[in-house]
Parts: sequence; structure tokens; C-alpha cells
Amino acid sequence: SLLRDRRFLLHTAAMVLIFFAVQGIFAHRVAVFEEVGFDVTAVAWWAAAASALSLPGRWIAPLLAGRFGSINVQIVASIVLALGAAAMVDGSTPWQLVSHFVLFGGAFGAFLPLRALTMAEWFSGDRYGATMGSQWMVVTLIGAAGPAVVGVMRDTAGDYTAATIVIISALRADRDAVAGSPDAMRSVVVGETSRHIVSTTITTFGGFLPLILSPGGLWPPFATGIAGGVLLSTIISFYFVPAAFLLVTRRRPVNEWEEVAEELERADRLRLEPAE
Repeated sequence: SLLRDRRFLLHTAAMVLIFFAVQGIFAHRVAVFEEVGFDVTAVAWWAAAASALSLPGRWIAPLLAGRFGSINVQIVASIVLALGAAAMVDGSTPWQLVSHFVLFGGAFGAFLPLRALTMAEWFSGDRYGATMGSQWMVVTLIGAAGPAVVGVMRDTAGDYTAATIVIISALRADRDAVAGSPDAMRSVVVGETSRHIVSTTITTFGGFLPLILSPGGLWPPFATGIAGGVLLSTIISFYFVPAAFLLVTRRRPVNEWEEVAEELERADRLRLEPAE
């Protein structure tokens, strides 16, 4: 039985998480880069270029799989996908824009044939088609929720900014926090940023709660992995980001951070001004 096969369950769980993230990125990445100031036409051209870059990956990946093993190459492709996704977390500089589309495009092209090769190595035979179809059914059903979850998180937070960036931006804008005051940093993190981050976490975790509590050995692990990742990112944002910010500010002059705060305030004013 496939539900008792550890390789199938782990591989399917990995495919679900990756496809969930990939679908969310595909649906929202143009809007992410447009929101931070890039021209939408330029971003759309880069998205088209990323699609073209996926073609070499589809050809090279099987060759590498024949030499190094399909699962090993698939792991490397997954890491490159993660690096491409990380490049758009802030996404405010040209190198982040280019890095995202180049890395993500090439790795995604390699990823699709690698899945088929890995499954063929493990489950070749009369049941290969049924095994592939069973896995892909689960992957697509859960992965299709990726764009919706990202959209809910965006609407809840007010923008696409990650929780860590929200906290850092708020800390930069506070003079006392920049000066290294623990009380000021605590006030900023708990008072100004917690509402957006906590509400996003509760919304996401609550959406997956029915799947977490459902019976069976298939859906609960997937839902727990996704919801647990959101919960872990919240803990990191609240506990580790302020500590890291304090370490960094001690090494930089206060007036330099004041200039950053002034730039952020000017950007906020320009964003809130009505268009003529």
C-alpha cells in the first residue's frame, strides 16, 4: 500500500510543500515586485524570460540525474528554488529581481522531469501510472491553495512584506530603538507590528486546522508542516529578529539609521499621497 510506503509519503509531502509555495509565487510575484517600486512591464518581461530559462533545465536535469541520481539532483533543484524564493522576500533591488527570476526559472524547469525520474526509479512497473496520478492529485489539490493563502496573508498584513521586514522597518523608524533601547524595541515589536503578524499567523493556522485534526495518515502531516512553518516564522520574527537588530545597531552610528528612517518616512508619504 502506498500509504505505508515511507518514501512515497515523504516525497509526496515534499512535493506538496514545494508546489504550494511555487503556485503562490507564480500567482503573486509580479505584484510583489510592482509593490516595491518596479515597473510592471519590466517585471512581466523578466517573468517571460524565466519561462524561457526553464527550458534548458528540462533538458539538463535528466542528464545530471543519470550521473548523480535523480533524487540528489532534485534536492539541489529544490535548494535553488528556495534561494530564488528568498530573493523576492525583500525584492527591492534590481539584483534581487534578476536573481529571483533566473534561479527560479532554471530550477523549476529542472524540477518537473526530476519528479517523474525519481518516481520511475522507485515505483516502475504496472502501477507506475496510478502511483504518479495518486501523488499528483494530492499535490495539485493542496498546492492550488497556495495563491489563496498568500493572498489572505497579503490582505491581512496590508502588503507583501514579510514579517521580519515589517519588524525591521518599524525598528528603523524609531529613534530610541535605533539607539539600542530594549524598552523601545519591545514597545515597537509588541505594539506596532504584532497585530499584523499575529493575525496572519492565526488566519493561516486556523485555515489548516480542520486538516490537522482530520483522521487518516495523509492530510494531517501535510497541513501540520505548512501551518507549523508559519508558526515557526512568527516565533523567529518576534524573538530572534529584534536581538539580531540590536547586535547590528550597536555597530552602526545612530545618525546613519536616522537617515534610513527619514527615507522610509518619505517613501510612506509618497505612497499615501493620492495620485493626481
